[in-house]
Amino acid sequence: MSLGHPSRHNGRPRLKRKTARLEKTALELGPYLPIDGRKRTRRPDGSRSTLTLCYRHRRKVVLLWIVGFVLLNGFGSTIGSAYSDNFSGGHSDSIAAFDLLKARFPSRAGDTADIVFTSPAGVTNPQVQNTMEGLFAAVGPGKIAHVVAIDSPYQGGGRISANGKIAYATVTFDKTVG
Repeated sequence: MSLGHPSRHNGRPRLKRKTARLEKTALELGPYLPIDGRKRTRRPDGSRSTLTLCYRHRRKVVLLWIVGFVLLNGFGSTIGSAYSDNFSGGHSDSIAAFDLLKARFPSRAGDTADIVFTSPAGVTNPQVQNTMEGLFAAVGPGKIAHVVAIDSPYQGGGRISANGKIAYATVTFDKTVG
């Protein structure tokens, strides 16, 4: 018994269905689909895709990203400036007012800080008031360097909330930060 020709089976030619389908599709689509079914590494214009290049040269791509990041940070730190809230330069009206304040009222020309406190029993409760007055005396003028005044909520109005549970005191310094 003869096995016959390898491309024939029972006297009929064997068709490779996948190849036949690919050839038909390739003829319909033209040069964009290869006949062998593999993905092209070049575009119809002859250039490789960016993804293919990045994958094939992935170590170089990662190295380029790192070098670019370092260069950008170095460039930014060289060009960029530090944050500053100093407004003492120039010839604006606010600078003139600040200079006048320093000349006529030096004890009020520095920076200020607020001490805000709350109590569920109310800030006018005698126990709370005694505790806070003790704190104000501890941070007042002569106790902490550069403190020239402290405005207690118990000495003037407008520093205690409407419900009486929150209050604040203002500490004034003789120097500014900037």
